[in-house]
Amino acid sequence: MATTAERAEPEFLPHRMTVDRYERMVEAGVYGDKSPVFLWKGRLFEHPPKSRPYSFTSTVVLTLLSRMVPQGWHVTHRTPLRIGLDSMPEPDLMIVRGELRDYIDRSRTVRDLAIVIEIADSNVALDLAARTKQRAYAEEGVPVYWIVDLPNRSVMVLSDPSGSSEKPFYRWDGWHGPDDEVPVILDGLEIGRIAVKELLP
Repeated sequence: MATTAERAEPEFLPHRMTVDRYERMVEAGVYGDKSPVFLWKGRLFEHPPKSRPYSFTSTVVLTLLSRMVPQGWHVTHRTPLRIGLDSMPEPDLMIVRGELRDYIDRSRTVRDLAIVIEIADSNVALDLAARTKQRAYAEEGVPVYWIVDLPNRSVMVLSDPSGSSEKPFYRWDGWHGPDDEVPVILDGLEIGRIAVKELLP
């Protein structure tokens, strides 16, 4: 007869993945040509399907910002961002220092950023951006964070991150409605403005 110990279910500890291991797996082709997942706090998450309103807004923002940013900066769409040792999200859009070729052999980090932009096309996506990601970006020092809130037809702009603290936060936030313009700030200087209504489907 099997003993109690033999009958007991084996214990499986949750596996926490690091950025270094995740990058090696992506480069080895484990997830195919285009990774369907991203790393967040040591865990892998699937990218949710994107709606038509999201696709419209992301394309418009990419187009407008690409026309606006000066030489020495570029705009990316859904490219990996290395945050600490255990997170590599793929923000919807980022304004990044340097040229595309500067990042062929290395990942983008917070030190390379001017603005991170997330587009929330549902209340679930909005909650993730406004709570989980906002705290993480503030802790890591992402200088400016936009949340394009499609359900409420507005853009929230957060800046002046607290850095590492018990409850990381942005010291300044501004809400921009459909009739407002959002300033585009690079290294503390305004390079232009985008009308919120242009971003809304």
